Amino acid sequence: MDPDQDRLTFLKNYLLQREKGLDAALLPLGHPGGKDVLVFGCGKGSEILWCATHKARTTLGVDLHPIDTGALSSLLHERGQDDFNYAMAQIDVHDLALSRPAQFDLILSNGVFEHVSDMKGVLNAFRALLRPGGRISIYADGLWFSSIGGHLGRDNWEHLWMSESDIRQNFPARWPAYKSHLNRMTCVDFMNAVRDVGALVLQFRIRSDPYLKRMPMLIDKMRAKQELSPTDLSITSIACELCFIEHL
Repeated sequence: MDPDQDRLTFLKNYLLQREKGLDAALLPLGHPGGKDVLVFGCGKGSEILWCATHKARTTLGVDLHPIDTGALSSLLHERGQDDFNYAMAQIDVHDLALSRPAQFDLILSNGVFEHVSDMKGVLNAFRALLRPGGRISIYADGLWFSSIGGHLGRDNWEHLWMSESDIRQNFPARWPAYKSHLNRMTCVDFMNAVRDVGALVLQFRIRSDPYLKRMPMLIDKMRAKQELSPTDLSITSIACELCFIEHL
């Protein structure tokens, strides 16, 4: 058994699984076809793979974490897309905005904004990176007060009714991300950031939590720990298309 090959196979399956949902999550917000696309928070490259499928002109994926292109390049080769013009870089989007202003027709962000600590700063960096006519497409899933907001994956709203010591004990592998990499964003927090930077909202959708029927049996446990808004508890994701006045 080759552990490197096993890891490559695992990552390829991961990318393919994530790519499946992108037509529903991102395509209504912005089609990448024929465009120079920036993927903010590219991870292992599922959105880049999706951009290749939809014939983007070029795609740059940026992430704060180390980049591994192995699974993505293998899948592109298998699909006969070796000539797809893409790159992945470990770089802060603020530094990118200083070095490559007005370079992109479309900026995509999928499942990232619930982790962003400085939403206004990132949105302003996006502003500098867009060409005239450019658009920003954002999908954020698992908002903090939703049933999956802790990104723990075992039970509904467990991050709101379990103690921190129990979370740390029961989810040791996920504890660092839970503790340090979630911004606890609500729909209102996001819209306030959008409003503060003066972005134009071209589309905006929310998705209600699929486990709302379980909320009545859990809400007393959650309220024993903190004050909660049923409105925040009921929203699991947001999707929007944005631009700025100068991009119209």
